[in-house]
Amino acid sequence: MISTHGDASAVHPSAITGLLSGLAEVIPGEEFDARLRAVEAGLDSEVAARIRAAAHAARATVRTERRRAARLLEVIESTGELVAVHNVDAVLREITSRARRLLNCDYVYLNTPEPAAVPAPDGPGSPAGAGATSVAAAAEPSSYAIRAWSGDLAPEFLGIPVSPGLGVGGVVLQTGQPYQVADYATARPADTPADYAELLARQQISTLLATPLVVDGRITGLLFAARTHEEKFSDDEVFLLSALARHAAIALQNAELDERRERALREVSVAAERSESKRAEEERQSRLHARLNSVVLDGAGVSEVLAAVCEEAATDVAYVDRATGSAVVASTPPTSTPAVSWNLPEPSVLAAPRGELPRPELREVQVGRRRWAVIDVVAYSRALGHLVARTQALEDPATARLLQWTSQAVALCQLSTQALADAERRTATEVVRKLVSSSSSPELRRKLHRSGIGPDGLRILLCDSGDPSLERRLTRWTVRHSGIAAVVDEVAVVLAPAGRSDSLATLATTLSEELGGIVVLSRAVEELETIRPEFTRTLRSLHLARALGYAGEVVRVEQFGVFSMLFTDPTAEDLDDFIRAQAGPLLDSDNRHGTALAATALALLDHAGGVRAAAAELDVHPNTITQRAGRIARLLGPGWRAQPRAFEVHAGLKLHRLRAEAGRWAQARGLGGHALSAGPPDCGQ
Repeated sequence: MISTHGDASAVHPSAITGLLSGLAEVIPGEEFDARLRAVEAGLDSEVAARIRAAAHAARATVRTERRRAARLLEVIESTGELVAVHNVDAVLREITSRARRLLNCDYVYLNTPEPAAVPAPDGPGSPAGAGATSVAAAAEPSSYAIRAWSGDLAPEFLGIPVSPGLGVGGVVLQTGQPYQVADYATARPADTPADYAELLARQQISTLLATPLVVDGRITGLLFAARTHEEKFSDDEVFLLSALARHAAIALQNAELDERRERALREVSVAAERSESKRAEEERQSRLHARLNSVVLDGAGVSEVLAAVCEEAATDVAYVDRATGSAVVASTPPTSTPAVSWNLPEPSVLAAPRGELPRPELREVQVGRRRWAVIDVVAYSRALGHLVARTQALEDPATARLLQWTSQAVALCQLSTQALADAERRTATEVVRKLVSSSSSPELRRKLHRSGIGPDGLRILLCDSGDPSLERRLTRWTVRHSGIAAVVDEVAVVLAPAGRSDSLATLATTLSEELGGIVVLSRAVEELETIRPEFTRTLRSLHLARALGYAGEVVRVEQFGVFSMLFTDPTAEDLDDFIRAQAGPLLDSDNRHGTALAATALALLDHAGGVRAAAAELDVHPNTITQRAGRIARLLGPGWRAQPRAFEVHAGLKLHRLRAEAGRWAQARGLGGHALSAGPPDCGQ
């Protein structure tokens, strides 16, 4: 089949077919050379050489076109992926990353117009969001700055601006066409700034290619590709970068439109939320205003006003009374000791600076590291107290207006409360009778609140009312310190706020010293329902103190806990057994013979065995006491005056006397006497 004269027709057709398919297919070089040798076998050397050269050239061209097509396909596919990205910064990062991968270069960076130089147009090139830089400006920008990059660029390099006519980017901005420099150190544009050239040299950039991003005939950005070695980008690479730049410009424009639409939607949503919030705030203020009016007209107190504000506006607020220093707090969630948990300042600290007239305006008061929002409660140019809130109220106009309304409502409540309290003080006797003898009611609770007795509770003071001016004196004290005072059934009664315990104790001491009588202080009463039983215990203590011989002293209910059983069950079997065990022989002798041995033993023990003192108390001769003491010793035993036997005998005799008094008091109560007048008479010897 092979011609010795080199006739091409002698080449086997299958060899030619294999060579041509090798050009079209991607096959290894060794296989291609084998097919080429199969063709050359029937040809002379000169023809074979020409065919070899043509075949390799054709194969190189096919491979180049195939690579170009693949890379162009990647650019086309990138467009679809970029269009799917709706964030401008993400699109910019993806563009630089893909360009670096396509061109296999060291750095790629993308410049966009600087924000300060670009107005915010209404067209397609509007900013993507607050603070974002638009890459499609309505006016020609004066400079471009790097916004996205791929590769390890130095921080100072990222701040390089590009302007028309300056450097490689400046040429592109003037011509609108791609431009590159293969050896930047020697062939850069003549108008390149020295500092710019120095930064590129420091970054070791040798070859630099720039191409524009164009939308609607306007340059909206610059895409740079750089290599650190001197290797010019081929025409294919320039074409690919330009194609990517065109597609990227469209994707970037779409991303900006998406961001603009999202921003518009957010603005509409925010506007709707603000409108709804404003409507809700107006409804809340209207509802609160109506509720405050209702609270004030119903005669409620400050605590109800603050509770309404706290509930309707979800705002913690407190009121500090300027006269008494007492505080009322409404918070969410409520706390058992709100004033303590708030650690509120004193009224003097909250007061406006000297020389300024009090005005119902919100202001800031700082105490140490804590800051408060304060507004004065004013009536007739006189500060009654201060509303106190957290400092957030200073930054919220709606809350500030709310507190102004609250201050007016509190002022009205205070004026109404003071007027009612003054009227109730004038009829305090009836008020006290109801408080200590009736079941609790909202009206009684309001009366207490109007008198200054708040949720912290109260204390009771009782004393004999021998001085006709005592009631007026106690009433003046309640005006200064809050509370209620009255004289009921010859017993002076003071109901004072629990927070005034120290002042009440001082009043008790003064009364006992000046009047020489007994003054009794109750325990703290925290609930209105417990006023009646605590008052009864306090009154019993007053009668017990008389029976035990107290005079000119301040006593407390707690001191008589041992004897309280006498006034609850004077016939208790345990008590009777104890008395019989200690003093039974003396009591039996007195009953049988009409003697006074029990009274004599009690007098001796009361005076620590002093015969003369006991005789003086019983109004008998000392010898009589001595004779009776001998008979007592025979009945009780010789050690009856020695401890610990003396304590037990003394207690039994005391309890016997007090039980007798308790029996008479219980009988008086059974006859229908009022709780205030049911106490036992003074105990004789």
